[in-house]
Amino acid sequence: MRKRLQNKTIIRMALSFFAVFLLPVVTLYFLYTGKIVTAIGTEVEDMISNDLSACVRLIDSNIQTLNDTIGMFERGNGYQSYLTRGFSYNVSGVAANMQLESDISYIYLLNGTADDLFVLLPDADTVFSASGMHRSTSYFSKYYARPSQSAEDVLRELACTEDTVRCDESITTHHGTAETLSFIYPLPKNADGVGGTAVFCVQTQKFNAYFQPRAEDFQTKTFVFDKDGQYLFSDCSEPALTEEIRTAYQPGSMTERLYRSAATGTEYVSIRQTSSFNGWQYVTLLPNNNALYRNMFSINRFFRLYLLLTVGIGLLVIAGFLWMNYKPIFALREKARHMVNAEKAEHEAADDLGTIANALTLLQNRNLSLNDTLSRSIGEIQSARLQRLLNNYYENIDEFNIDCEQIGLSFHGDQFYVSIILFSAMPEQAPLLEEQLLQEFPAELETKCLAMPNQNKLVFIHCPRGDAIDTEPFYSILGLLHDQLGCQATIGIGRLHPGAAIISKSYMQATNALDFRAIKGTGTVITYDEVLAHDADSPWYPSQELRRLANTLTAQNTVSRDKILAELIAKIKDPSTSLINARCIAFDLIKILMSNPDLKQDAAYSLPEYLMQVSQEKTKTNVVAAVEEVCMHIASSERLPAPPVQDTVVDEIIAYIQANYCRGDFSIQEIAEHFEMLPANIGNYFKEQTGSGLLEYLIALRMKRAKELLHSTDMTVKEISMSVGYYNDSSFIRRFKQHEGVTPNEFRFKC
Repeated sequence: MRKRLQNKTIIRMALSFFAVFLLPVVTLYFLYTGKIVTAIGTEVEDMISNDLSACVRLIDSNIQTLNDTIGMFERGNGYQSYLTRGFSYNVSGVAANMQLESDISYIYLLNGTADDLFVLLPDADTVFSASGMHRSTSYFSKYYARPSQSAEDVLRELACTEDTVRCDESITTHHGTAETLSFIYPLPKNADGVGGTAVFCVQTQKFNAYFQPRAEDFQTKTFVFDKDGQYLFSDCSEPALTEEIRTAYQPGSMTERLYRSAATGTEYVSIRQTSSFNGWQYVTLLPNNNALYRNMFSINRFFRLYLLLTVGIGLLVIAGFLWMNYKPIFALREKARHMVNAEKAEHEAADDLGTIANALTLLQNRNLSLNDTLSRSIGEIQSARLQRLLNNYYENIDEFNIDCEQIGLSFHGDQFYVSIILFSAMPEQAPLLEEQLLQEFPAELETKCLAMPNQNKLVFIHCPRGDAIDTEPFYSILGLLHDQLGCQATIGIGRLHPGAAIISKSYMQATNALDFRAIKGTGTVITYDEVLAHDADSPWYPSQELRRLANTLTAQNTVSRDKILAELIAKIKDPSTSLINARCIAFDLIKILMSNPDLKQDAAYSLPEYLMQVSQEKTKTNVVAAVEEVCMHIASSERLPAPPVQDTVVDEIIAYIQANYCRGDFSIQEIAEHFEMLPANIGNYFKEQTGSGLLEYLIALRMKRAKELLHSTDMTVKEISMSVGYYNDSSFIRRFKQHEGVTPNEFRFKC
């Protein structure tokens, strides 16, 4: 019985040791294998994209070499003599022909890309090539033969007036029959009109060789198109897939990450790049799974081998030392029992190892709890330390570094400045955003981030090596936030100060800079020096008029309201009023108008949109237009009765609008003045008579005219915006998308 109990204890001990030993390994295998495979997939896509960029550069370099050699040929003595004398078989002509042949041979040998080079002289019915001089019909039948074209057809096609690239799937040259790219260059003409055509022949397999390494490793397939979307060549060996891509591809298409082939049924990752040199478009298709299998299998094999080796070694160690470790078990059991009893365990184990197992489990749970608590608290601890730094808790930076040594925080300089990113609404992915934004700062600029989500802020503490503040990273951050997250933010930057004890001063300066956004506008970078410069020379601000405007709204005095509005708009238009002050006045004016309790509920919801519009306007004219648009919006939303006016006036109003709506300075205020009515009254009257608001009618006319121009002309979006009364093309694009649901370019493409 005792022996059985002993064996049972040993078995249990062995199983316990084995389970504790194996658990981390199994957890690592199941938890991290998938993550590593995913990371490898991303790495593979990035690697292929980088390789594709390298291939594009190599091909561009080869084509540039062709262009350069053509220039050398044109400047050569042989071709210059031909331009001067023409083609002939006299003594001097034979010498010139020999010089021309020599130049072509030299150019051909100098260029390592082309498989053949020939020059067609139009007045001689002669072709000069690296292999000699030939009759045109003979050469295009023997050395440059296309299966689907006669020599005469080839001659006519080569008589082009601009550089052309042609792909022939099967062309016969003295190097054999292969898919060939023909680079056709029209040569310059002399006074008599004599010029000619130079043609480089390059077998596509030379370019495809650049894609071969990745094609072998990852089964990629690369397709190349010219700037107009015409197919040139590919390294794909599947005719069905090649024909599908060749037929379906259009400029601007295949921009989605995943592409499923109808011909093969395979899902691919689409990687696309465009050459900045010649506009050629490269599309690489990476099989969504196959490219990862080899790496995934390697990882799985490694982890399986690691698991087997770990388990095997563990078994050997347990078997070898089990008996050696059994003797001190009794003493260990007493300690374990004391530990378990101290925790008031509900049930005592049936044997020695049960007691030890309970103790080990207790220790393991403690460790897991402590690790979890520590991992959850580390971020909060760091934030608390940075908050202390902002509050002048530390007398110097060394004291901060000592206090934060255990949590991975430190600074290696002794001068600091603070920047604050203020969001209109804090992004949901704030933790990831902090890490991403920190990467936008240069490595030599030590930067720590403190999140204040309840205030929609991210606070950055910077420790530069130099004595100046570089604002360029902050503009990059604004672009990143706008392009990738679609969120609006403003950045305030305090001054650079020495010592950790006055970091809070820079923090307050950054906060004051953010307050300056009412003048400079949201979505900008504002330094404290800009605030000081503005305060030193601040112009007159119509605070009294703004208070009077608010009082007229309270008293429902529309006559006084309109008079004060006219005065404020005139102040904005005043040449002495800067754009910043014009925006500031417009901000306060719009806020007061939109606070009118008589507005319909939906009108008040437009306040952020109007404020955003004002902050983005680049001229005072556009600011005034935005304010007048708000006034018209309010007029159409107020619960005011329309004045008694003759119905025939509406026809005159419509005629006046149709005659002037394309002017950039045309406004609702002008219409009201022309018909000697108040803006609010004329707006109510027009809506009562037509069922449409005055502003909506004006916008509809402009959008109708814009659509006609987009459909029937080649005018740019900027030119169209100017022709329909918008000085700012971004305002036009935003209004067009609101009205039509698509951008002007998207509308033109659909047409």
